Amino acid sequence: MVLDIQKSALGELMEWLWEREGEPPRDRLKQVECGGFGCVLYCDLESNLSDEEINAESLAQFAIESVRKIPMRNAIGYLAQNIEQGIITPLTYAYRDAILRRTGAVDLTEAEKIILHSVRGMQEANPSKT
Repeated sequence: MVLDIQKSALGELMEWLWEREGEPPRDRLKQVECGGFGCVLYCDLESNLSDEEINAESLAQFAIESVRKIPMRNAIGYLAQNIEQGIITPLTYAYRDAILRRTGAVDLTEAEKIILHSVRGMQEANPSKT
């Protein structure tokens, strides 16, 4: 996260970042001065994926599962937000395309809706499992 703020607001933003990232150990929160950017905050999280799982198809499957598990904070919404903000990685478009292919959606917003609809349908068919 690149910030253009007053130094007095850093504590509050570090707290927000800590909560946003799931309250990791505080020593994982980093603050650095970065050239012309000024202050950069980030959370140095360890990867929970193996090297073999870092590919578009595996990421798409994890993203779809994340919508089912945590609808309000899922990887498809996060990916869509990153694309909108111009945050692009070498896997971004292949990852997006794999999600669209698996869900039959035309965009990531529709993919989320399709998955949520299928979850609700399963819950209605099996009310004892909700």
